[in-house]
Amino acid sequence: MVKTQSSKSTNDMTVGSPMRAIIKFAIPLILGYILQQMYLIIDAAIVGRWIGVGALAAVGASSSIMFLIMGFCNGSCAGFAILSPSFRRQGLCQDAAYVSNSIRIAVVFAVVITFLSCIFCGKILHLVNTPKEVFDDAYIFLMLQFAAIPFTIGYNLLSGQIRALGNSKQPFYFLITASVINIILDGILILGMGLGVEGAGIATWISQGISMLLCIWFIKKKMQILIPKGEERKFDNKKISILLNNGVPMGLQFSITAIGLIMLQSANNALGTVYVAAFTASMRIKYLFTCVFENIGVAMATYCGQNLGARKLDRIGQGVRRSIRMMLGLFRLHPSCSSIRLPTR
Repeated sequence: MVKTQSSKSTNDMTVGSPMRAIIKFAIPLILGYILQQMYLIIDAAIVGRWIGVGALAAVGASSSIMFLIMGFCNGSCAGFAILSPSFRRQGLCQDAAYVSNSIRIAVVFAVVITFLSCIFCGKILHLVNTPKEVFDDAYIFLMLQFAAIPFTIGYNLLSGQIRALGNSKQPFYFLITASVINIILDGILILGMGLGVEGAGIATWISQGISMLLCIWFIKKKMQILIPKGEERKFDNKKISILLNNGVPMGLQFSITAIGLIMLQSANNALGTVYVAAFTASMRIKYLFTCVFENIGVAMATYCGQNLGARKLDRIGQGVRRSIRMMLGLFRLHPSCSSIRLPTR
């Protein structure tokens, strides 16, 4: 089924310079990620300064577990979105059946992961050796984070489908809105109403829900190509299988690094509240310096998806080689990596 879409809402990455297309697409992603991390840093500053070190430790005591769970959810949604919209030789073509089936999978993932996470919340905190003095606050905060999983999955799936059509700016604007709302709610709930750690969790829950609703609103207004109609809404076992084969490995790829982080945090939590708070603050800053590499990878997923749909396999190879060279160049900027030689090709 062929549908048309305004060029203002989409970006064709199957033509022009591969490097220019990848960089243009990645910049809003990188800025959005930095914005998210800046919000988390501000959130940590508010919690640590006005509630106390114990509250900061409670917020960060299970961050590695959240990184594992949310990494899997975010990666899976990115994988589901690759095949949803694609560019074909005859023009912009959308097999919306992939969209409807990816939504089915996302709903199942959201229900199952949220249910299991909430059921085992206490055991998870014991698993990472959460200090007794911050256990209750950590439990409340983690439960609120788990309650926001459906919103997070919804946002990542819908924003991934928007990005799959080449529009990485709009999800960035939604992140700006959600982050500002989150910070304002932090001030109201924590400083104004004195809700403490619970206020931080509620603020995150509300802002995540708003970001998902903004994606739904934008798709209805500007990207009806993403709305399945008629036969496209039917369950398709073959498409479900294809989506899972793309999404689950990508989810595992996003979350696999969290396994080592969980072991590190478990050992760190055993040292006490002050160490947990220090670990939390440092990790919030660390993620600022890894965002470029991660988001170039996300940009490449969309770039490859579009060119695969257009059967332009040569462009995929060109984009992969140039993006690897670009990331090696960025990596080489670190003084300890100055001896690394880049490939000549």
